[in-house]
Amino acid sequence: MADDFDLCFKAVKNLLNDSGGLTLVKLKSISESLAIKDKKSVIDLAFRDQMLDLLSINSTDSMKVLLKMSVAAAVADICSAATPFLLFADLFNTKPISDAEENFHFMEQTITALKDVSLFGPGRNVLLRMCNDLLRRLSKSQNTVFCGRIQLFLTRLFPLDEKSGLNLMSNFNTQKEISYSKEPDESLFQSLINYKAEPTEGAAKPLSDLKVNAQLYQKFWSLQEFLRTPSLCYTKEGWAGFTECAQCVIDTFCSIKIMNAVDSERRWHSSGTKFTIYLTSEKLLDLQLMDTNFRRYILVQLLIIFQYLTAQVKFKSPTQALDESQSKWVKSRRDEILKLLDGALDSDLAGGTPISPSFAVVNHILERETHWNRWKNEGCPSFIRTLEKSSLPMRKRRTNPLIDRSGNKLFRFGNRELDKLWSLAPDNLEACKDKKRLFRPDLYEHFRDAILELDPKEKVEEQYKSINREEWTWRSLRLLSRRCSFFYTNWNPPGRPIKDYLSVILTEKLHPEVNFFPQSVRRFDLPLPGNTTDT
Repeated sequence: MADDFDLCFKAVKNLLNDSGGLTLVKLKSISESLAIKDKKSVIDLAFRDQMLDLLSINSTDSMKVLLKMSVAAAVADICSAATPFLLFADLFNTKPISDAEENFHFMEQTITALKDVSLFGPGRNVLLRMCNDLLRRLSKSQNTVFCGRIQLFLTRLFPLDEKSGLNLMSNFNTQKEISYSKEPDESLFQSLINYKAEPTEGAAKPLSDLKVNAQLYQKFWSLQEFLRTPSLCYTKEGWAGFTECAQCVIDTFCSIKIMNAVDSERRWHSSGTKFTIYLTSEKLLDLQLMDTNFRRYILVQLLIIFQYLTAQVKFKSPTQALDESQSKWVKSRRDEILKLLDGALDSDLAGGTPISPSFAVVNHILERETHWNRWKNEGCPSFIRTLEKSSLPMRKRRTNPLIDRSGNKLFRFGNRELDKLWSLAPDNLEACKDKKRLFRPDLYEHFRDAILELDPKEKVEEQYKSINREEWTWRSLRLLSRRCSFFYTNWNPPGRPIKDYLSVILTEKLHPEVNFFPQSVRRFDLPLPGNTTDT
């Protein structure tokens, strides 16, 4: 058994070594020719062994060919669905960070073919572990864009309600610590000059000096401890420290008026600098406080922690709740921060300055966070809603007006009698050929009244005679053409009215032909041929 496995493994490995002649057809052919039951295990092992060989010689092109072939083999059910993910994991685990971004771009283009649920399921844990390991190796300050690409890649592959990305327990990232001097040197601090621009003049005038001292430095950076672990605020000592630090920071920001709201908004969008990590040097605090964007970052952080402290979180303990006085303090500080963010504290600008776009963005983010928290409190229900049963009564199925119950086609000609006549049979042409429809009325029954009307003794007015009615004359001509030889009478001169023609036929042809009529009819005083005898 071991010998058979080794032979099959070598056969597959030899095919994978030939990167130039490696095709899916050849791989499928050799898979079908394997004489063992567990064929996928042999192919999976051959793929991984070949990948290790290529990694040892750093053959990038051959590795890409092998990875593409593994994805195609997984889709064709030749190898296991998890094999491509394992190969990419081997690639990222053995390559340095400098090559990770290029390889990740190749994986984005290749592995999306395995997004199908049946193929993605077996390898999702491998992919998630691989991306998390890669994120741990990357520097969030130096590889910010690459880290974002990895997160977006996982977002596209994993559903929104994926448990691994929800933080259901509302845990905090307590590992991110900000180191600052616990005993700062007072001589390193400089006073911050506060400027205010006059609305009518371009020059800026100094307003007052803001003292940046060791006490402000300690309170400012110690506030980050509460932002990192908000649960500290629910203790008596923690709440006192948090309110003291937060109030000091808010008062400091309120006393700084560097520029008006329009200039501030312009700098907010034009600045390309983003703070990924804070610098806590004593010499930089005065410059940081002068930066409008930096102050906005801190104020938004305070809004986030205020929202968490007052929100109903499912996994909070019963003791983690604010009393009435604490809630009022949070509400008042929140309103003050919103005014700072909107630039409305400047009395010269408060009347006509509209809400800035950046302030609207902050409000929108906080509102989205509220919806997100409520969704997690409800147990993360699926975003795909089930169809509700309609309470409206079911409408009756509208029948096709051109098809009857048996499926035969009906016709509509605008007249009920025509519709009835046309719809008597499904095939009108065949119905016309039916022998039952080949009926001809009796000559006596048809012409009796007309002959009586022609008798002068009856004194029938001309307008009431049958020969003056077009429909009767039409039927009479058809009947004569089929039943009477007198129809083909030489008519000289031609072109005379049909009325005259029928009068001659009835009086001179049909009436003398006594064979056409019973004995009771032969009573007209019309001229008869001399040789005619009764029968």
